[in-house]
Amino acid sequence: MKKLIFTLFAFALVGVISAQSLSLAHEDGTPIANGEAISVQGDIFEDLVAHAVITNDADFDINVLCKKVHIDVPETGMVMLCWGLCFAPTVFVSPDPIEIPAGATNDTDFAGHFNPQGVASTASVMWVFYDELNPDDSVSFIANYTAASNTFDVVFNANMNGVEEFDAATDMVYVSGTPFDWAEPGTNEDAKMLDEDGDLIYTLTIAMEEAGDIQYKYFKNAGWAGGEWEGDPNRSATIEGETIIEDFFGFYNVPITFNVDMTNAEDFDPAVDSIFVTGSLLDWAEPGTNPAGKLISTDVENIFSVTVLLDTPGEIQYKYFKNAGWSGGEWEGDPNRIEFISDTISELTINNVWASNSDIGTSIVDNVNVYPNPFQNVLNIENMENVKSLAVYNMAGQVVKHVEVSGSNLTMNLENLNSGVYFVVFTDAQNNSGAIKLVRE
Repeated sequence: MKKLIFTLFAFALVGVISAQSLSLAHEDGTPIANGEAISVQGDIFEDLVAHAVITNDADFDINVLCKKVHIDVPETGMVMLCWGLCFAPTVFVSPDPIEIPAGATNDTDFAGHFNPQGVASTASVMWVFYDELNPDDSVSFIANYTAASNTFDVVFNANMNGVEEFDAATDMVYVSGTPFDWAEPGTNEDAKMLDEDGDLIYTLTIAMEEAGDIQYKYFKNAGWAGGEWEGDPNRSATIEGETIIEDFFGFYNVPITFNVDMTNAEDFDPAVDSIFVTGSLLDWAEPGTNPAGKLISTDVENIFSVTVLLDTPGEIQYKYFKNAGWSGGEWEGDPNRIEFISDTISELTINNVWASNSDIGTSIVDNVNVYPNPFQNVLNIENMENVKSLAVYNMAGQVVKHVEVSGSNLTMNLENLNSGVYFVVFTDAQNNSGAIKLVRE
């Protein structure tokens, strides 16, 4: 009988000693069960912090230590224990305990930090709180950290090819605007653009936290005087996520007017039919879906017109459509109409006849003969009776050859050109122009 009483007493004593004296809760008071996993989420550039409130449920004071147990922590991340003080990532157990009186709560001294150091990652850490005199009297929870990027990259590219009085050896390129609080060019090094491969396309990448509309402008060298143009307008862009912005310095919102003569168009009734233009400059939006591509009637009978703003010089492809949808094109399938837009123009008017490759009136290139095309080194041009000058442009809109024409025929050596597509633009004495597409083998 004595043995049985002693055994029962021993079991009761063990129960008292191993009883869980500590409990956990969230900051709002919601209990955290022993061993429960909680989620902590945040940005890759900030500390992700787990919080907990520790309560002493015993009727005696307890000196509480805190320790961390790495369950799964990436090499790129750092975990830091804060228990009263914050300790280096190499410290796994708090050096000193914190006394929590009987029945009291500590809601200020613990924080479990995970720093992802700019890397999208996850980590799992167990945080354990225990009695300094009885380590088995403990309570814990697991913090599952998830670090994700809440920012997105916006890349600015400014093409400086052909910019007058620009010397890459001495001049700098800056961008300013709403993402930079319109800091004066040259005062914010984070707004300085670089050309790392020597192609005269200057680049800057910034991280943005919020989508929306931005305004900006490029500047040559420090100060406001080197802007692309004086005063308004500013460039604008709508940022919805990762974005690459391609611009030509000084070329922005150039008005391109499309005129099409519908006089000989079959089954066309101007009272009920609509005319649309679409192409590369309108992202080939389906006719009728983008109001910017709708042509309106002019004072000249059967001539319909629309003006579209262009931000990038070079080749544009386009086509006219009768009414909404793809079925009303001038002709079925290819070819598309092609025009070359120089980076030196301030505006351009394109005159076409519906379903005809001829322009309204007579183009100055109608009789010009260019051969061979494709060419290798030498290009022959004949029948330039009405031509005053010509210029050869690459696809970036840069003039690679300019000639004042003094006769009807010309032979040009273009062996210095790289292989690719070029345009030769002919201009007459009245500044009318026309272009012919070339291919350099």
